[in-house]
Amino acid sequence: MVYARLASGYRPGGPNTVPGTPAQYNPDKTYNYEIGLKADVLEHRLSLETAAYYIDWRNIQVPLLNGLGGYTGNAGEAKSQA
Repeated sequence: MVYARLASGYRPGGPNTVPGTPAQYNPDKTYNYEIGLKADVLEHRLSLETAAYYIDWRNIQVPLLNGLGGYTGNAGEAKSQA
C-alpha cells in the first residue's frame, strides 16, 4: 500500500493575565505532510514500512516567566523532516 497524508492543526490563542506581559498570545498552527509505503511479504511473515514526512510549525506557543509569574508567548517557527 502506498499512502499520502496531509493534515493541519492549531491551538487557539488566549489572554495573559500576568502584569508586564503581552495582553494575549496568538494561535499556533501546524501543516503536516507524509508519504509512505506498507507491505507484507513472504506470505505475511514479514512486514515492511517506510515513510517520509515534513512538519511546518508556525507561531509556536511557549511557556515563559517574568519576575511576577508565568505566562504564554509566541516563538518563531520550526520544521521537522525525515
